[in-house]
Amino acid sequence: MERDFFIWASRFAHDESAPLFAAMDFPRDKALFVIMLYCGLRVSEAIALRPSDIKGSGLVLPAKATKGKLARSSADWLLDQALAYAGLEGRGISTHSFRRTALTNLSNVGVPLRVIQEISGHRSLASLQRYLEVSPEQKKRAIAALGY
Repeated sequence: MERDFFIWASRFAHDESAPLFAAMDFPRDKALFVIMLYCGLRVSEAIALRPSDIKGSGLVLPAKATKGKLARSSADWLLDQALAYAGLEGRGISTHSFRRTALTNLSNVGVPLRVIQEISGHRSLASLQRYLEVSPEQKKRAIAALGY
């Protein structure tokens, strides 16, 4: 049975990203994870990126991720090392957490689901919604917005 990474990958808080990125020694490693966080990319998409994929101020992703120079297992190892150094191990953060965090953050700032779906490349809104976390505070604000 295939494991659903979106269930196992924990979202991380904004204040956890600075110590995590500070724990990454090499610019290449930091760039990989920053791109994943700010673009909501899968690790396979991020490691397949090439400088030629940068067009102006944006990225043009290849139609299909190809094998990159950095293996996925290497990205997992780099992240595990940084998590240990930053004191964030054992929180369920994985390479897929960057995608889940990015997509949840887009939702939290009010980006319409349909736009997030286009950015993330999900075929259905149902698959996208499994990534998105809703906090108790968001639920309270939603109910309060009714004004009753």
